[in-house]
Amino acid sequence: MAHHISELIEQAEKAPSDTERLIALKEATDTILKLWEHRAFLPGNAYPLAPYRNILLALDRLAPNNDPFIQSWRNTGTEGARLASSIYRRISRLLIAVLLLEEGLAPAEGLHSATPVAVEALTQEEQLVLDSIESWARLFWSDTDSTLIEVEEQDATALPEIDLSNMVLKLIDEEITELTELRSHITSQSDSL
Repeated sequence: MAHHISELIEQAEKAPSDTERLIALKEATDTILKLWEHRAFLPGNAYPLAPYRNILLALDRLAPNNDPFIQSWRNTGTEGARLASSIYRRISRLLIAVLLLEEGLAPAEGLHSATPVAVEALTQEEQLVLDSIESWARLFWSDTDSTLIEVEEQDATALPEIDLSNMVLKLIDEEITELTELRSHITSQSDSL
């Protein structure tokens, strides 16, 4: 396809008359626009959102701010609600991290790996989605008490290198610990009934 477009542009440049040049330019432009309409299916990094297809589907459902337990925890302050909220947030991060790992994308590397021209050609909404995905990738850092640190506000170059595989394993270990705590909490509640 690239060769065909190149030939169309060359025909336009070598056209003997203005009329033929305009016709060749229109054909080249129309072909480029038709190709761009199908950008989501282009190979490689031609479409900057292509590597994020699976992640986009998951993000919609797994955003930590969609935590269905947080309000209950804030209202009741119960241990069960706190654990459920924490488990939800961590499992969200874990699943997104696994998706990034499976796609071969690490949060601190390869972001905006598409060429600036391809990114500029995205619609405003697509650019917003790409920026959001990249900010998501930066939200995997956790401090000692496993709360999210929003790295967005920091300089992206200051992000430390991370090993996504080790981070996934750490999240799994933390999740197992918290699930065990929740099991103990529920067991103690049912024993007291």
